[in-house]
Amino acid sequence: MAEVTLSDYVGYIFAEIVRARELADRESKRIAEIYEKDEVLRRFSVPRFKIPEMDLTIPVLVSGAKFSNTVSLVLERDAFRELLQAKINFVIRTILIRKRPVVFGGIFKPIDLNIPIKRVAAARAADNGKDPVDEFYDQLVANPDPLHPESIIQDKWYEVFALRLQDAKLQEDYNKLFPNNDLYNQTLAEITEQVKASTVIAASRIQNLLVNPETNVVKNGSSDSSVFVVKAKITEEGLFVHTVKEGNGEEKKVVEFE
Repeated sequence: MAEVTLSDYVGYIFAEIVRARELADRESKRIAEIYEKDEVLRRFSVPRFKIPEMDLTIPVLVSGAKFSNTVSLVLERDAFRELLQAKINFVIRTILIRKRPVVFGGIFKPIDLNIPIKRVAAARAADNGKDPVDEFYDQLVANPDPLHPESIIQDKWYEVFALRLQDAKLQEDYNKLFPNNDLYNQTLAEITEQVKASTVIAASRIQNLLVNPETNVVKNGSSDSSVFVVKAKITEEGLFVHTVKEGNGEEKKVVEFE
């Protein structure tokens, strides 16, 4: 199905009418030159086609629409912090179980993400003093393409993940027990899924109406509910462009309307 925007369709019709007037004027010019060379015809007025007003009735078959959506993250900051805390606690618990399965009881102490982490120069070369979880959340909120947060999540979760393991002094154990980075990959996928599930269309508006300009389709493939009529009146307005030379010798173009 051929589709164009309604603005392009109607605008093209108006432009074609203007071009039709241009062709008519050029033909009048050609005839005027012939009249000027003829002793008899020069006494006649030059025929010129002019339509003061034109009424247009344009049936339009609406075939679709383009929408502009406003997408945003609805996950609150505190809920996001709780999500990350749950994931890092799961990671630490898993490491401790693998490391000391017999004496696990009573060893695990959840890490509170509300307490600022220790700064580890090896994991973060430029420390701006901002809590990495808040920084993580702020980047997600400011993401210009909220439907695709993967790169932000991958980078920022790796930072939080590494810093928390170093705070808990479990980085070396993790590297030995999970050489394929299994826990990071698992929690990364879970966090990404949760963030995407919490990213919704907050507002939607029509950007363009799409119409089918093929008249046979409008006639045969439409109904009263799918076709509307654009009624327009074009009033012809002539304009003349003159060159005016001012006192200082500068030439300017002046547009005059009939």
